[in-house]
Amino acid sequence: MRLRLFGAAALVGLSALARAQVAPQNPYLPDAVAGPRSMAMGDAFRAVGTSNDAIVEDPAALAVTQRYEVDGFFGYSFGAPATYWNGSIVDASSTPVATGISYTHLASGSSSDRFSGASLRLALAVPLSDQIFIGVSGEWLNYGLSETVHAITGDASLVIKPIDMLTLAAIGYNLIGIESLLAPREVAVAAAYGSDETFHVAGDAVGNLSTPSLVLDYHLGGEYLLANLVAFRAGWMFDGLLDSHFLSGGVGLVTPGVGLDVAYRQQLGGLDDKLLIVDIKFFLPT
Repeated sequence: MRLRLFGAAALVGLSALARAQVAPQNPYLPDAVAGPRSMAMGDAFRAVGTSNDAIVEDPAALAVTQRYEVDGFFGYSFGAPATYWNGSIVDASSTPVATGISYTHLASGSSSDRFSGASLRLALAVPLSDQIFIGVSGEWLNYGLSETVHAITGDASLVIKPIDMLTLAAIGYNLIGIESLLAPREVAVAAAYGSDETFHVAGDAVGNLSTPSLVLDYHLGGEYLLANLVAFRAGWMFDGLLDSHFLSGGVGLVTPGVGLDVAYRQQLGGLDDKLLIVDIKFFLPT
């Protein structure tokens, strides 16, 4: 799948299809980075969803835990090169409807072949019960490529927790067609086992419906929280359109009021690209 700013946070707009057809030299377009936690876990995060990465990956997951979180991260792709600035806010505590807002800016490529733009996203989620959660998001895309794209699209998702440690998710991406390779229709299914206080193991599969035949991306990852303070993460992903494997890892420092995440991803073969993300987050009292 794709390899998923400072102000308000992340996105889902561009697909591996756009990466393969429009900018083959650069697989890191704006949808590639949802955040360092998800990236470190091989992007196997959709059924975990308990950080601001969920605004991009799975809006329904915003309602799973009560929290008030403010994030900002910077990412750098060495091969493109490309830079990301992202900022996000999630309030899943003070209102019945969990709300997430994110803004992402990307600048990619050389001065003669440059891709740049921004995405603004609003995600809403509600619990239907203690086990079932639904969410939707809307996204405004403003990017310049060989074409200029000003468009609105959106996602919808469902999260089910049949037992306390097990989470299942289903997501539809870019359900509003905008007739652009930058936002293909996709579907994803995901599962995760564990909790934020101990560990997670997770896996996702994403299907691109905008290609002539179904193309699948796969993600596997996990994290382990040591002494309720330091999180260690690792993951693997396979991008079907790029026909390429990626390994990733990261570490996070978590305290009651502030957190710091660092994540790194390495492409195996192909472009042999590398992506580094550093994120700082603040947790407000709930």
